[in-house]
Amino acid sequence: MQPDSEKRFSSALALLPGHHLTFQSALELLAALALLLVLSGGAWLFLRTEVLSITFPYPLDYGEAPLVDQAMRLLAGESLYHPTLDAAPYTISNYPPLYVVVIAPFVALWGPNFWGGRLLSTLSALAAGIFLALIVYRLRRDALAALITAGLFWAFPFVVHWSGLLRITFWRSLLAWVGFTPSCVRLKGGRACSPVLPCLLQLRILANLTRLRRLSRHLSGCGLSVDRAALSR
Repeated sequence: MQPDSEKRFSSALALLPGHHLTFQSALELLAALALLLVLSGGAWLFLRTEVLSITFPYPLDYGEAPLVDQAMRLLAGESLYHPTLDAAPYTISNYPPLYVVVIAPFVALWGPNFWGGRLLSTLSALAAGIFLALIVYRLRRDALAALITAGLFWAFPFVVHWSGLLRITFWRSLLAWVGFTPSCVRLKGGRACSPVLPCLLQLRILANLTRLRRLSRHLSGCGLSVDRAALSR
């Protein structure tokens, strides 16, 4: 568009009652609205996909049934970890028990099911997106940037697909982002928010305890040597 056309467009905008938009600001506004519209479509696809996943009564991933089985064995008072496979049950529990403990109430109340863990994963993904937006807003004081952050997170294909599964991924992600919040929450003078800080840091540690690999890394970061085989016993 030529400069004269830009001037005429800006002049026309200035004639609108209560508006003092320039040509550049009008383009920025249209671009922001278009982006939010696209991200709204992504959020709708996210919610629709997760509703379909939660209401589907059969396994959607190879790792769902073993986790439900572990919850059932935990409720029955059985050990989740066996040092050998010399006797039944011939199962391997490759995660620490935190996530299994969280999904166990769904199994205890409604019997073996997949929807409980899938609902937990979906809510965790939603909450993780909200915490990401809050962190961006705290750092930049930009509401649009915060909305775009959450929208991009929920529209990402991996998030759309994986957050509807009974897996530990987004439960851990939620704990990690909540635990990361103290790094972005500051009081005047740069001091961290003291009453909440220890609790939030504990959530960050719990995030590491949802996977054996993360647990070993966390302990190694504290100067401790970790034998994974010993941990599995």
